[in-house]
Formats: sequence, C-alpha cells, structure tokens
Amino acid sequence: MNPPVAKKTALEKFATPPQPAPVALKYPKPRILLVDTPPEAGDQLAKSGFNVTSGTFGRPYRVPKSDSLRPVIASATLPDYKEQEVVVIDLSVDDVADEPQGEKHVPPGTKDLWSSCKSGQIDPRCRVAAALRNDFHRILKHGGAFIVFAEDPQKREMFWGHVPYSNEVKIEEKISVSNWAFLPALDELATTSDHGREMVCVGDFGELTKLLNKHIPEGGFNCTLSPFDLYDEDWEVLAKNKYGVGVAAIRKVRAPGSTEGIVVVVPQLTDKSTFIVKFVTSILPVFCPGLFPHIEQGAWLKGELYELPRVLELRNRQVEVIRQAEAESHRLSAEIDSEIRENGWIKNLLTGTDASLVEAVKKGLAAVGFNEVRDVDEERDSVGKDRREDLQIHDSSPVLIVDVKGLSGFPADSDAFQSQKHATLRVQEWRKFEVQGLTIINHQRHLPPLERDNVMPFRQEILDYASEMKFGLVTGWDFYRLVRSAIKLNWPKEATKAALARIGRINPIPDHYELVGKVAHVWTGAVSIQLDSGDLRIGDRISFELDVEFEEQDITSLQIDKKEIDHAPQGSRVGTTTALGRPILRDGIPIYRIKRT
Repeated sequence: MNPPVAKKTALEKFATPPQPAPVALKYPKPRILLVDTPPEAGDQLAKSGFNVTSGTFGRPYRVPKSDSLRPVIASATLPDYKEQEVVVIDLSVDDVADEPQGEKHVPPGTKDLWSSCKSGQIDPRCRVAAALRNDFHRILKHGGAFIVFAEDPQKREMFWGHVPYSNEVKIEEKISVSNWAFLPALDELATTSDHGREMVCVGDFGELTKLLNKHIPEGGFNCTLSPFDLYDEDWEVLAKNKYGVGVAAIRKVRAPGSTEGIVVVVPQLTDKSTFIVKFVTSILPVFCPGLFPHIEQGAWLKGELYELPRVLELRNRQVEVIRQAEAESHRLSAEIDSEIRENGWIKNLLTGTDASLVEAVKKGLAAVGFNEVRDVDEERDSVGKDRREDLQIHDSSPVLIVDVKGLSGFPADSDAFQSQKHATLRVQEWRKFEVQGLTIINHQRHLPPLERDNVMPFRQEILDYASEMKFGLVTGWDFYRLVRSAIKLNWPKEATKAALARIGRINPIPDHYELVGKVAHVWTGAVSIQLDSGDLRIGDRISFELDVEFEEQDITSLQIDKKEIDHAPQGSRVGTTTALGRPILRDGIPIYRIKRT
C-alpha cells in the first residue's frame, strides 16, 4: 500500500522533484537550498558531498501596459523548501520573461491575487515571497541560516479579488508586498534603492570579514541597508558605501541557549559561486556549528583515531552498561505487562460497574481465600432464568448472598437492600436460615477514591436497617483496600474472610487485628502512640491504617518519658521507632496490634 500523499499548497504545486543526489553524499546535514544562484555553486557543493538542491522564485514577466489588472502567476520551483536548513537567495534578475510561466492558480470567479499592468511588468516573486514567509520564519527560529544577495526592493501594490460575471475584477483587499517579504527578520531593515561600487568592510567578524574583503572590490550594491532603531542591537553592519550607509549586514546569533539561527545580507558579487561555497564550508560552521554535525568544532578529536585509550575503554564499558540497562528495562516492561494482565482486574473495583465489577469482585474474593464462589448470573443466564443476586459464597456458614453495584452517586435504599431481599428469597427456597446478605457498592465511581465521601456513603437509616436485618454493607473502595492489603501483607485467609461476614458497615479490618490506639505525634524515625484501646509489648507486631494500605512492623523498642520499657499499658502514651514518617504518617492514624498467639 502506498503512503498517503500530503495535500500541496498553491506554492508547492510548482515544486519539482529534487535534483539527483551526488554520487557520494557525505553530509546529509545541513540540507541546503540555493535559490536563483549560479548553478556552479550547487555543483561545487554537491561534488564536496553536501546535501544541496536548487530552486527559483521565478521571473518577472512582461504584460501590455494598461490600467487593467491581471492575475499574478507564480512559477516557483522550491524542492522540499519547508525542511531546508541553509537557504541562499539571490534577489537579482538576469532577464524578464515575455509571458508568465504557467497558468492562473485558481479557476475563474475564485478569489486570486491581481497586479496592475501600468509598468508593463508583473513580478510574481512578491507573491512567492509572501507565501514563504511563515515557513522560512520557522526555519530561522529553529536554527536555520539565510544568506541573501541583496537587490533593489521591488515593492508592489497587489489586490485580492475575483472576477464576477461582469468580467471586471472586484477588489476585496489591497496589499503591499515586495520580493524581500519571504523572511520577517528582513522587516527589521530599512532598504533603500541606491547603487554604486565603492564599499568597505567595517567591524571585525573574523573570517567573514576577510571573505567579504576579498569579494566586494569586484562587486556592487543596488540598495542600502539600515537597521531600524528598535533593532540596532539585533543587526550589525558588515560593509558600508562611501557615504557610510550599510550595504551588508548580519543579524547576530541570539543569547546562549537560543535555537535561533542567523541572517546575512551581502551586496551583489561577481564570483557568487566561490563566495557561497566558501561561506557554507568555512564561515557558516563557525556561526552555526549545530548545523554541521560532521565538522562541529573539535568533533573529530572524539573519533577513535585520536581519542585517549582510557576514554575509549570507558566508552565501551558505558555502551555495555547502556545495553544491559536497556535489556533489563525491556524485561521489566514485559513483567509489568504480565502483572497488569494478571492482576489489573483490581482497578475495576474502583471504576467498574455491571459485569466488569462483578468479575473483579469474584477475583477479589478468590484472592482473599474464598474457594466456593458461584456466579449466579452466569448460572441463571445459561438456563434462561431471570437474574437475582450476582454471587454466592458457600465456603462456610452463613452462605453469603452478594449483590454488586457500581454507581455514579450514592446508593438508594433499593440498591443497599438488594442482597437482603435476595437472601430472604434463598432462605425460603433452601429452607435454611444460615443465609446472610452482603452488598458491595462502588459509589461515586468516577471520582478518585480519596475524593469520595467515604465517611458516610450510606445514610444512617440504611446502616441501622442493615444492623437490624443482619446483612453486610461494604463500599467498593473498602473492599479494594481489604483485597490489596491482604495480598500485600499475606493476611491469614480466615481472618480476611471473616471480615466480610460481619453485619452493618464493614470496614477493611481483618479479624486478626485489634485496635490499640492512634498516632499521637510523628518524628523522624519515631512515632508516639496513644494507647486508648489496648497495650503493647516488645515483640508485638503492629499495623498502621494508611490512606490506601496498611503497613505492618515489629515493636523492637518502647519508651515512656525517655525510659526504655518492655510493656506499655492501656491508657499510656508510648514512643517507638519506625521507618515511616511524614507525610505517610500523620496524627490520628489508627494503629492495630496483630493478635498474640
């Protein structure tokens, strides 16, 4: 299958395929575009191995002198111009075409660009320059370089309009454009028509000044350049005429860290090809080394032929370390993917509803130790019966009748009472009373769990009814916390299973936990515990109830009033060491003691 072809703009329709690559392309970067320059420049750069293509802005063409308007027909050839990095443009014109090279860009009656015929010429380069403006600005902003051979600016008034049935152009907008409009940075220069041959270099720009000194004696200028006051610090004059007015200028490289490139404007020179080749190969790498990775200053010193033997050895070791790290990273990625496939269901406890939530609850029940969980929906669907409860747990007495719901908001009475309703039906059908309802409600499932109302997700009337009718209520969030900590801490199966057989609101506390107190204060490496509900001894194991999980640790030291003790009685405030600290621990967090055997 062929790749899709990008839609071309009106300008790009004139682009022809790039010229054949040189026999040996040594330097893929930078990509160089020569616009209206002598062909010898491109040939010499290509023979040196540079990635160079040639193009044209087109030529002005003659039209009969009149007061009428004619469409501006451009004939630009600019291969891959959007991706070039060095652009050399000669604005001079050798000759004028007798007629436009091409056809009108849009069908009759469609909005187009029109020009007056009063001068007997139309310069389509103005249209091309305006079309290139944004793309060339992007190239400059990303480190590109522009070299411009200056010519008298051709400023033209043109008109956007269309020809209705009256056959007269209906003007919609008048615009002023010039052959200099291709780069916004050039707007910072005041260009004035003038001509002469006497020029002298000013300032010291190293090899660039030497190169200009060599070429300007045989050159001439057709315009002068003066930076506007606002841009005095951006532009510097490279050469002036005999009256002290600029004829060559450079837009300086920005501050360190900037990605912006440079613009150099020079007068018309006799041997442009030699100047271009010398500038690209010797001058430009100094100003824009990032464009020339093959000759970036000092890069050759890092090659194997010149590098220090110890450095080469270290680099080889570095390559091996990176290879091993990448291999380990790939292995870990595969392990992560495997873990997500195997245990990713647990996240459905937080977001799921309907079948996905039921399936996640079923896997969660198996993870905490239930072996006889029946999928009632699945069984009744297979024989064409109406659905009732979602799951049944037959591991022990009482049998748990489980209804599972995922809600965007809070549970209604009917949601919370559903398991008790189905449990009552099973008592009647089975003629046994050891049956108990368990409702699991994933409330506010679209919110992050810690942003949900986890204090009172059930109305008090619902909680009272659950206690009276002896069935359990648990949120999806609390069930998730129970399952997650049971897996992480390897809780005893019976202790975890017993928690889900309680009545009323079920908190995620396993049966082998005993509440002894709460965090009173946290220090670095230590915590103070207020023992409101039990005592502690050296050798006890405790658990902190954190926001999501439980964290367990052994008691290896106890202090009261900075004195080491073996036993802290109920009602005391005791300190102990811990690897946890703020913000994980905070005042008021419940602390449990694992039951002593």
